[in-house]
Amino acid sequence: MKDINYYFEDMGACPCLEAFQDIAGPWEALKKKKLDFTESVIEGELHPSVVVSGPVKIGKGTKISPYVVIEGPVVIGENCTIRPFALIRPGTIM
Repeated sequence: MKDINYYFEDMGACPCLEAFQDIAGPWEALKKKKLDFTESVIEGELHPSVVVSGPVKIGKGTKISPYVVIEGPVVIGENCTIRPFALIRPGTIM
């Protein structure tokens, strides 16, 4: 069986690293991930037309383009680019 690091270029960049501890494949993280935060932390740039509902964590250097809808709980790491008209569903980690 492959180690989890086989599937990712840089696991250290993962915003929810704890979800990937002691698992063999990335699909197993979905079973154990917990997004139980209630306060939003937005350190990136959101276009004024972005719609956010529920708690979100958005890392530094992240840019979210116009007309994006984010349904929390969601974690978006650092230096991500979310393009126009994206729909980000609850439970998403990127």
